Amino acid sequence: MRALVRLPDAPEIGLYEVGRAPRVFDESALGLAGARVRRLASRMPRSLRERLPFRGFGPADRALGGVELFHRILPSTPRLARARTSIAIAELPSRGSAAEAAWSAELGAAAAVFVFSADYRARVAERFGLAAERIHQVPVGCEHWQRALASPVPRADPPRVLVLGSTGHAELRAALARLSRPTRPIELCLVRELGVGEAELPALVASASALVHLVPEAGTAVTPLEALALGTPVVVPRLPAFEEALGEQVFWAEPLETALESALASAADPQATRARIAQARAFSWESSARAHLAVWRRLTS
Repeated sequence: MRALVRLPDAPEIGLYEVGRAPRVFDESALGLAGARVRRLASRMPRSLRERLPFRGFGPADRALGGVELFHRILPSTPRLARARTSIAIAELPSRGSAAEAAWSAELGAAAAVFVFSADYRARVAERFGLAAERIHQVPVGCEHWQRALASPVPRADPPRVLVLGSTGHAELRAALARLSRPTRPIELCLVRELGVGEAELPALVASASALVHLVPEAGTAVTPLEALALGTPVVVPRLPAFEEALGEQVFWAEPLETALESALASAADPQATRARIAQARAFSWESSARAHLAVWRRLTS
């Protein structure tokens, strides 16, 4: 959204912010100051608001005053009257789950489905029986954390290994124990245990000597790219979406101990830091916004 509203040929945009879910980003992070956007914001429960027949209420497309195309964040919500939909899928649900059923219904009805890797384009088509021409691969950007920092952040001393995700912690602790020495301690930080908010995360990642992101599944490389944009070494598993976007600028987690040792050594290498930043620079939210807009224009022309 932040990039889309700044395009010189941006369409008329409506932003639907209804319901009682907590706001993840503060208002300034949305980047909407001075933008030409119709905003509908309400703390009224969405289920109630969508049932009321009054002006500015009812289904989301009607409440916004009429919409040709509604880009959903989640499947099957909010309720719409007539608008066609598009939706992006960045993580596949478990097979046989209620989430899979919801995604199947939504993807089957959507006019366009966005994915962020060639691997997911093939897998989504096969799993949900979609025609290839309805699935559009678009890039991601990685400027969020970089933009949040007013000045460079020095590396933590002793070296800090920052962990996102909730898997592989036991293996990681064992690997770090073998690498740590009395003269060279290594600090392990698990983001979920720290209770870190979105506003604190950029500085924490920038200060780390390695970001470890051991996820079993991913359809986008946006998180490791955000770390690379800060010059931080990244350790990740060999997932297809990661291999497509990250090239040779990350450390593959198999074997984990070797990857950690190499990442920690690389943190103090200025040339390696510049190479990581250069890899991330090829991914911008402006490019992502333009790719989305090209598809939306074809759907509404």
